[in-house]
Parts: sequence; C-alpha cells; structure tokens
Amino acid sequence: MKNTFYWHRLFLNWRKDSKVVIFIVGLLMIFRIIMLIVFHDQRGPDLTSSDYLLFFFRSLRFDLRIALLMVLPTVFLGFLIFNEAWERKLDFLRATIGRIMIVVTLWLCAGNLGFFWEYHDQYNQWIYGLFHDDLKAIMLTVWKTYPVIWIAIGIVVMSILCLKLFSLWLSKVKILDMKNSKLSLGWGWKLLMVLIITSLYIVGLRGSMMSRPLQRDDIGVTRDHFLNKLVANPYFSLYYTHSDHKHLNRAVGIEVFLKNQSIEDALMLLYPYRNNESKKIDDWIKKKINTNGVKIKPKHIFLIILESQDNWPMMEKFEWLDLAPNLKKLASQGLYVKSFVSAGCNTQASLSAIITGLPDANVFTNFQSSSQSQYTTAFAKPFKDLGYQVNLFYGGHLAWQRLGELAINQGFDHVYGQEHMPLTSKSHSWGVFDEELFDYVLKTVDSNVPSVNLIMTTTNHSPYPVNLKAKGCPQIVCPKKYRDLENSFTKPQIIGHLWYNDYCIGGFVKEAEKLFDPALFAITGDHTSRRFFSSRPSLYESKSVPLILYGTSKMFGEIEVPERMAGSHLDILPTIIESIAPKGFEYYALGKNLFDFNGQQMGLGAGVVITPDVICPIDRMHDFEELPWNKEDLGKIDVEHLGNLYNAFHGVGWWKIMKGSEVGGVTTSVSDP
Repeated sequence: MKNTFYWHRLFLNWRKDSKVVIFIVGLLMIFRIIMLIVFHDQRGPDLTSSDYLLFFFRSLRFDLRIALLMVLPTVFLGFLIFNEAWERKLDFLRATIGRIMIVVTLWLCAGNLGFFWEYHDQYNQWIYGLFHDDLKAIMLTVWKTYPVIWIAIGIVVMSILCLKLFSLWLSKVKILDMKNSKLSLGWGWKLLMVLIITSLYIVGLRGSMMSRPLQRDDIGVTRDHFLNKLVANPYFSLYYTHSDHKHLNRAVGIEVFLKNQSIEDALMLLYPYRNNESKKIDDWIKKKINTNGVKIKPKHIFLIILESQDNWPMMEKFEWLDLAPNLKKLASQGLYVKSFVSAGCNTQASLSAIITGLPDANVFTNFQSSSQSQYTTAFAKPFKDLGYQVNLFYGGHLAWQRLGELAINQGFDHVYGQEHMPLTSKSHSWGVFDEELFDYVLKTVDSNVPSVNLIMTTTNHSPYPVNLKAKGCPQIVCPKKYRDLENSFTKPQIIGHLWYNDYCIGGFVKEAEKLFDPALFAITGDHTSRRFFSSRPSLYESKSVPLILYGTSKMFGEIEVPERMAGSHLDILPTIIESIAPKGFEYYALGKNLFDFNGQQMGLGAGVVITPDVICPIDRMHDFEELPWNKEDLGKIDVEHLGNLYNAFHGVGWWKIMKGSEVGGVTTSVSDP
C-alpha cells in the first residue's frame, strides 16, 4: 500500500509539472504569434504552410527547453515526496516558480517587443547599452517615445489575468489522470514509465533526440530571415547575447573570427603582397605613400559623422522624398562613394573604430585597458605628424561612453562636448541640437591654425525632437504629398529628421567654406537609422551609409575619380592621408586608400561586406544582394573569400585591442557552443 501511495504521488507531481510547462510554453508561443501579427509586413511574400510548420515546431523546441529547465527543481523533489504535508510544500514551490516565471516572461516579452520595434531583432548586443550608455538619456528617450505608464499598466493587468488563469489551470484542469495506475501497473511497468518520462525530460531539455542538442545554428529553419529571427524566445536571445559578449572578452575570443588558423594566417590573407615574416602587427599594417596627392592641400579638414544617416535617401528611387538635396549637391561637386558601410552598428562602436583606427570586434574598445594608451592606428596620430591640430566636437556629454577620455588618450588635442556649449544652447535628450553644435564649431575652430575636426551630431535620434515645421521640412509642411509615409517606421516626424541632417550639413558647409578655405569635408553616417521607407528594405538600404568627400578650391580637380569604389569607415583615414601627405610619409592603418586599386575594392563593416557590385551579410554570405546600379554579369561571387577577409580583418583588430601588436603563432580551434 505504501509503494502504491508513493507511485501515485510521483505520477501526480509529474502531471502538475507538465501543467506548468504547458502554460509557460503557451505563453511564449502566444507572444511569438503577437510578434508575427505586429510585424506582419516584414514577412516574406513567398512563405508557405511548410515554412510556418517548421517555424512553430522549431520554436516549440526552444520554448520547451526553457520551461523544462524551470521545473527541474520540482521534478527532482517529486522523487522524494512521501507524504501529503511535504506534497503541499512542493505544490507551493511549483506554483511560486510558475508565477515568477509568468511575470518575468511577460515583462521580458514586452521589452523584447519594444526592442524589436527599435532594432528589428530580438535582444542582441545592443542590450549592453543599458550598462555602458547614458542611462538617463535612454530612459528619457523611452519616456518621450512610448506611452510608458499605459504599457506598464497593461503589463500589470496582463500579469494579474495570467496569474489568475494559472491558478485555475493548476487547480481545475486535469491532464493524464493516473489514479487507476496504482491498481493496474506492476513494478516493471512503473519502472518503464519512469524511464520513458525521464527520457522525455532529457530530450526536451536538450531540444533534440539526436546526439547534437538544439543550438543557435538551428534558428535558421525557414527561407525567411524575419521568421528565423523569432524562432528563439527572449530567454535564449539574452543567453546568446551574454555568451557572445563574455566569449569575445575572454582570451580565446579570437575564435569568434579566426577558426583553425593563426593570427599570422589572417595577416597574410589581408596583406598577401607584404611577404612579411614579422611577429608584429604594426609591421604588417605600416603604409608608405609612394605618390603625391592633391596639389591644393587643405588647411582645415572636417570629418562630419551624422547621427543615423542612411544612404537610401541618396538613391534615385527615393528622389521624390527630397530628403538629401544638400548632400546630393556636395556629392555631385566632390566624390561620392555609394558602396560604403559603417564600422559599427551603433554610435559608440563606429566612433571608437574611427578614433582608434581599429575595427569594432564587439569588445567595447572604449572600455578596454589598452585604449588608455594611443594605438599606432589612432586617427589623430598621422594628422598631428603632418602638423595639424586635432579636435573632437560632440553634441552630447563627453562622459558618454568615455568618449572624451578615449579621444584624449588617442591623441586629440582638444575635445568639446555639450558641457562646453554656451548655456543658452538648446538641447534635447542626447545633447544640443545640430545647428547649435555646428555654430559652436564655426566659432571655436581657429582659421589660422591648421586643424582636423571630427564632428559627431546627435539630433537624428528618438524621440526626434526637432520642430520640423519651423525649419520648413517638406514632409511636415506639405504632409499630403508624403501620406504614404504614415507607417510604423517612416512617420513624417521621424523621416523628417533625415532631412534635418541634410539641412544642417548644408548650412554648415556653406559657412565653413567662407571661413576655412582651403578645406576638405568628409561626410558620413555613424550607422543607419533603422527607419526605412519600406518595412522590408533591401540589404543595401538597411546597411549602407554615405561617404562624401568635398573640397573647396577644386581640391580634387586633378584626381581621376573611379566609379567602382567600395569601403567602410576605416578607409576614410588612409584616403585622406594619402590625398594630402607628401611622398614618403609613413603611417599605420588597417583600412585602405579608396583611390588604390591594387587590391580588391570592398568595405568590411558591421556584419556586412560590400563591394562595387554586391553586399553580403556575414551571417549568411550566400544570400548576397546585387547592388541596384550594377549592370554587369557578376558570374560566380567568391563569398567564402569575402567572409574570410571579413573575419581576418576583425580578428586582427580583436588581437590588437586585446593582446597588442605582438603575435605568437597561436592556432585557434573553436567548437559550436
């Protein structure tokens, strides 16, 4: 009788655990369906029922892993319960775990919904902005952009309803009632049931019946990139993000980029013409200028990085939007590189890459101890060697992301931030308005002292604070013409800030030309805005930023501008240096001179490789996209080689940041985590 009582209790606890698992899995699946509905316009047009079946089945496996992991304590304790008193305590523990899981899941899913709205992906490395970014500015932006109170009330109400349903689910609903099993099952059958149920738990926890457990690679189950993004639930998205971050910051983080090869292999792949046996990275990346550049040397150089400046407003198909008249004018009078991508996917990553001259390897370069000393590749170094004063102008506070300290450590002579602007300057969540910033630059730069000025704007950022109507923005002044913009990603007030970028840069260049002739202007974006005219933009539209080089006094008049150019942020420095420095000048850079056609023209940016013909996402290189203006037969694209170059480039950058210039011949070998 005692044994029968024990088995009855054991099966009863398994049933109760199963009910918790089903409820949590159902909650995660409902959230996923909500995501599908909210972002329905991002789904591909050719999806079939087979795609959805694969999607939901694979998603179920991810959700089961999380839910089963949560009930492991009660599953284990279920083997030890022999009396009703302890069973009541186990019921309380089970219900408590379930309730905590429900509340956490609801808040996590709600946050993930907002995150996807902003970044077009589930939780990823951007989440670390909460720890390294300006938290006050983030909170203020969220407060102004979203109805925070109503969202919080909604989540609280949903939590209460779900907790009530969960209580009813546990107390009223019966699943796999085994009351008669104590009479009909012998020891052999009971042992078999234990083995079967234990096996099911193990399979569920692994997410697979095969020798290989469910892994991140299994997310790509359908032909549609959007669906694949939703396969993993928010728990796994956070886990993978944290795992990547931790791995990259460990001594073996190089494995992310270099698999089964040494750092020397990477250097030889990037610089095959060097035939160099040196054990120092600096010897590989040292450059010597062999020709003279432009005849008219600029006395002042302005590298202007526009917040969230896309390349797509420059495209012919979007000409009717009239978002970039000034940029187009400067492009027509100077040099415009259409095949261009940013070094980072956010402001901090791109700025750190430009300032240090090292690619963004997802290790937060600005917080690494090595950044406290000047890298040989630092942006300021070659300009100072040429006799320029190097200044940084940032529209926000210099304490943001340690920007001011980073710039000083990397050799900038002066750094100016929001705290230096006059108290009368108007400001928003992330800093002063761009007009105020440019006005301060014009008043601060000494026309008599040769200078290089890196300028970073801040205004084209949520909560999109500019009174565009007062500025004459056509999207706001003539809203009927732009009625098609009324969708979740391109509301006139949002897309109008791209026009504001253009408005400010046009005014600044016009005034700076008068004060600082001869001057060189290099204009780019720190990253794309993630706001596109289409809910399913092309890869080029979603990843490309412009690069415009414009010089006064016909500075580029003697240079034959090639059409087939491609690059990224780290190519800006070599291009400018080799245009203005004398023959024989030496400097260090991982990037290349855009005018040098001895090597392959390409840009190695944030998660993409771009050439004059195609753009390839690094996580799915074979899904490359032909660029809109290409009219040639591409033939076979060696995407594997492009991917290897990308990894070698970022691997060398990682090594320089984390280990220095000395290389040790270490061969890496990586297994799938």
